[in-house]
Amino acid sequence: MIGKKNDKHYILASQDRDLQEKLRNKPGVPLLYLHNKSPTLEKPSKASQEKAGQTIEANSFLFISETQNEALKTMKQALGIEEKIEEPKIIPKKKKIRNPNPLSCKKKKKKAGTASKPSESAQDKGVSEGKVRKRKKKKNT
Repeated sequence: MIGKKNDKHYILASQDRDLQEKLRNKPGVPLLYLHNKSPTLEKPSKASQEKAGQTIEANSFLFISETQNEALKTMKQALGIEEKIEEPKIIPKKKKIRNPNPLSCKKKKKKAGTASKPSESAQDKGVSEGKVRKRKKKKNT
């Protein structure tokens, strides 16, 4: 599956130490193994790091040096082709107006005058105010 190159970009998971050593010498092959019960991904091998360094050096002609970059900016300014980079404006979020916690607030006091007066319609009908007659308990002798 993994020949000289890892074309399919496979990740190899193995507990076999010999196989791990062989694949450490091949660039671009990530190794995964279990340490106790947790999966562990190894750091890139030296071969992988060297291969990555070679590809960066091979593509270095694509990168522009700082002096060339500054020269390009001055030429663009002279010709009026200057690129304007607009940064997105960050609008701070407004805080919502929140009511107090109803559990931490005291309840409103009821007015004493309205609760103590019986309604006139109840007096007209002859209905008592709701007094309950107490009953005597019989003693078992």
